[in-house]
Amino acid sequence: MAARTRASIVKEQGGYVLVISLLILVLLTLTAVYAAYQSATEMRVAANYKLKLQAFYVAEAGIEHTKSLLRKKSFNDVLEGADDDKDSASDNGRLAELQNRTFSNGSYTVHITDCPMDYLNGCDGDGDGEVWGDSNNRVFVTSIGRVGSAVKIIQVEIEKEDLVPLVPDGAVGVYTESPVVDLSGSATISGINHHLPDSFNCKGSSCDGTTTPPYGSNIPGIFSENAVSMDTNSGNSGNSGNSGNSGNSGNSGNSGNSGNSGNSGNSGNSGNSGNSGNSGNSGNSGNSGNSGNSGKKKNNIDGNGCTEEYCDDSIVVGIPKYDNQYWIDLANRLMTMENTVTYSAADAKGKSALGTRDEPQVTYISEKVTFSGSLDGAGILIVTDGVHFTGNFHFEGVIIVLSNSDDEDAEISWASGTPDLFGTLIVAGTEPATIDLSGNPSIKYSSTAIENANQLSTVVTTLSWRDNL
Repeated sequence: MAARTRASIVKEQGGYVLVISLLILVLLTLTAVYAAYQSATEMRVAANYKLKLQAFYVAEAGIEHTKSLLRKKSFNDVLEGADDDKDSASDNGRLAELQNRTFSNGSYTVHITDCPMDYLNGCDGDGDGEVWGDSNNRVFVTSIGRVGSAVKIIQVEIEKEDLVPLVPDGAVGVYTESPVVDLSGSATISGINHHLPDSFNCKGSSCDGTTTPPYGSNIPGIFSENAVSMDTNSGNSGNSGNSGNSGNSGNSGNSGNSGNSGNSGNSGNSGNSGNSGNSGNSGNSGNSGNSGNSGKKKNNIDGNGCTEEYCDDSIVVGIPKYDNQYWIDLANRLMTMENTVTYSAADAKGKSALGTRDEPQVTYISEKVTFSGSLDGAGILIVTDGVHFTGNFHFEGVIIVLSNSDDEDAEISWASGTPDLFGTLIVAGTEPATIDLSGNPSIKYSSTAIENANQLSTVVTTLSWRDNL
């Protein structure tokens, strides 16, 4: 056999090179196709993840929006729906502003229920027998976020705490030690729950408010945690006048002029007879009329409440539901809230408004202040170491006065002008205080005013959180 040359051998193997080249080309092509497929898949996964993440953020926005709305709304009202009918479930647990609400490039819909299981049809989560009712200040909020084809559901359990109680101890609540209350004027203090006046900018008689139709709870006109010293000195001159007349109605049995002569003094009474002297003594019992006198003034004080410790019509001394420390802690907490407006006494004097009914505010004044002229306000007003109200002062909400100065007792004076308060006046602190109601103030309990102010201090807390429902 003739020997093969190198050239002939190479010539015979030329086909293998083509095959190998084709195989390499096929492998490269498959690799490129796989890489392109993987890239497209990853892009789709990334796009879906992005949509789901966006849907999650949209659902979370629905949760936060709901929490902000629920600060200002009763859980029961929301669960019952706009028609206030628990049996008509079409709108139960659904606020109109939370249905298919557009946010960013998506939308959210929110359901509010009493339990976590069935957010579409409702269920009883607190054992009160009400599917669409709340008895423990807790509800479940389910937010469904949608972006494109992506859907994300988040559910949280929230609890609401009203820092300012809607039913305080009294229209005027006094919690300091050794308080002095001056009722020698014509103060009107009512613990009967009042509706707010039609106009926020009312003055005088148009600010009376109404108690019809009755609603909510009634409370004492004045409540004190400690024994109160009642200052009715100017009432002694009242005894020489009208209250003397009421005391001298017995004297009038002796003579027509004994009423006046009795009023002019005991010597006039002794001028009638020894008996009329006795009736003069009954005048002294009318004079014991310090309590009789304050009894006259209590005709302008009404409300509910008696305790075993003390009960005299609507002035109550006893064990409080909310004690001195509660109000001190609350005031300190409110002072440091982000939305609290802080003024010096000089700055506060120049203000004509401290919030409105539609936009109440928390106002803190760190020193004794006098409000004069015409001033309207709504929300929560906190003052340290004393405040004087004069002129046409109208406020709806809660006024907290802290008596903390070691130098002098705080004085809360309503001795002049026609100041009006709907809500509650709280006097608390570590030092004694004097509450001067000897002018013509009007202080009327209103749970509506307190509830409106509470939207500033209500705390909504998330108790639990879950997604992937």
